[in-house]
Amino acid sequence: MDDDASIPSIEQCIQLGLPIKQRCFDGQTLFHRNWEQLTFIQCSFRGCQWVSCKLDKSAFIECDFTESRWQSVSLLHANFVRCQLPAALFCPGHYQGISFSESDLQLSCWADCHWQRCVWLKCKLQGSQWLQATVVQSCMVECELRAADFRNTVLQQSALLDVPWRSMTLQGMRASQSVLKQGDWQGCDLRGISFQQCNLQQGNFSQVNATGADLTEANLSFSKWQHAVCKGITATRSLWLNTQLHEVDFTEACMESAIFQKADLVGCRFFRGQLQKTCWRFAQVNTVDFSGADCSYADFSHGLLTNNQWLGTALNHSQIHNTEGDLSAWKNAAYVQGTNDQLLNAEQPILHWEQS
Repeated sequence: MDDDASIPSIEQCIQLGLPIKQRCFDGQTLFHRNWEQLTFIQCSFRGCQWVSCKLDKSAFIECDFTESRWQSVSLLHANFVRCQLPAALFCPGHYQGISFSESDLQLSCWADCHWQRCVWLKCKLQGSQWLQATVVQSCMVECELRAADFRNTVLQQSALLDVPWRSMTLQGMRASQSVLKQGDWQGCDLRGISFQQCNLQQGNFSQVNATGADLTEANLSFSKWQHAVCKGITATRSLWLNTQLHEVDFTEACMESAIFQKADLVGCRFFRGQLQKTCWRFAQVNTVDFSGADCSYADFSHGLLTNNQWLGTALNHSQIHNTEGDLSAWKNAAYVQGTNDQLLNAEQPILHWEQS
């Protein structure tokens, strides 16, 4: 930021391939700049407007872009390292191959943009706006996203790891074939979200409201759900291996062919749920309400079933081989046609078996 004649001009730096250090561009409108493959170190661009610039393969190290505005800018494979971009505005457009690491991006706006093959590593993104953005084949690791707005955002083939999602706005968010492992979703509003074919393993979903969510073919193994609302969700062919489910309301959920193997369920409610062909092998199921649910062809083998409600439950062709617990409550089931011989041959018959 010195005007000393010994400091080379930007044009000289470009010609000589030298890094551009400690320059001040505050408040300027940078229009049609062709600054590709350059390195900027500790430069200030506070309040700058970048318009129709080409910054492909450029590197910005410890630069300040506070309240900057980016419009029709090409940033292909650009790198931002330890930069300040709070309240930065990225105008709608297609951004590809950009990397942000250890940068401050609080209150920044990424809405209505298409982000492809981008990386955010250890960034501060509190209060950032992603409304209706599309994020494809990108990665976000160890970022702080408190109070960020992801409403109607689309994630495709992306990975968001170790993200604390708690207290964020996520209604209408859609993700497919993405990895969202080890996320902290506690207290999140997940109503109407769609996470089809996503990996959500080891997540904390305590106190979430996921009414109407679509978790088709999602992997939720080793996750924790407590005091959650999942009414009317679609979770066909979903995976819940070793999952802890305590006081979760799955009323009228569609979960055909879901796998709850080795899961721990306490105080849950599957009232009028679609649970055909579900697998509960080796699961511990305690004080769970299956009333009115369709559990046809379900497999409860090798599990522990205690104090559950089966009033009006359909259990056609269900399996209970080597199942422990008080199974007498099954007498309240509406249909048990074809259920295996463990109960049918008991000394005190407790089920009514209808011939096919």
